[in-house]
Amino acid sequence: MKRKRYNVLVIMATLLFFLLAACLAVGCGSKGGESKDWEGNSGAIGGENVERVCQANLRTIDGAVQTYFTQNGSYPKSINDLVPTFLRSVPVEPAGGTYSLEGNPPKAVCSKGHKLQ
Repeated sequence: MKRKRYNVLVIMATLLFFLLAACLAVGCGSKGGESKDWEGNSGAIGGENVERVCQANLRTIDGAVQTYFTQNGSYPKSINDLVPTFLRSVPVEPAGGTYSLEGNPPKAVCSKGHKLQ
């Protein structure tokens, strides 16, 4: 019986060792290789991710515009007409720009020039 417990403890200790070694080898969230944003500035979101986040925000806004139209029979005049019923707040553009609505029917646009793909 003691031998089985010893074997289980050895196996668990070995697994823990390899887990810690792998964690150290990978870095486990270290800030070593900080990425650059789309303008080359150091930041938490890299250039490709900035554009993806912006595109996701544009889709969210466009969805809110369509929901607004479905419920009201007309399009919103500005993005602020969507808050708080259709959007909790106007999304934050990750590169520091702003969002607005343009055209008829209105589509979400980004002041930084990101476009939906």
